[in-house]
Amino acid sequence: TLNAEFPIPTGGRYYLVGTSKGSVVLEAGTWRTVAGPFAKDDGYHSWCVGSDARAILSVSKRLDNTITKLIDVASNREIELDSALAVLGGYGSVSALADGRLVARSGSHDVLLLAADGKFIRRLFPPEE
Repeated sequence: TLNAEFPIPTGGRYYLVGTSKGSVVLEAGTWRTVAGPFAKDDGYHSWCVGSDARAILSVSKRLDNTITKLIDVASNREIELDSALAVLGGYGSVSALADGRLVARSGSHDVLLLAADGKFIRRLFPPEE
């Protein structure tokens, strides 16, 4: 069974595809698997928006839809997020900036700035007092 998700945030370079063994990421030029398979039990998988230069996949819990980790597809690097931040999963919840940092939406509707390694830098909105 194949199930392709549109590669909008990756500039057409990668496709997230559902298979009988779980979701995999395929590179469009070679159609080889570059990440995965990710079992359905691992949670929901969706693309982060932002810089076309970076393809970041989020993995969020099925129970509360908070992100447990991000995967930088090009480097196959996992970025762990602090669960206390309660960063929400789903398309558009995390934006990958060209300089490596991330902007994320938390469950409390805060907008957070994170370092490239997923560490909290500061709250962007509402402004810190």
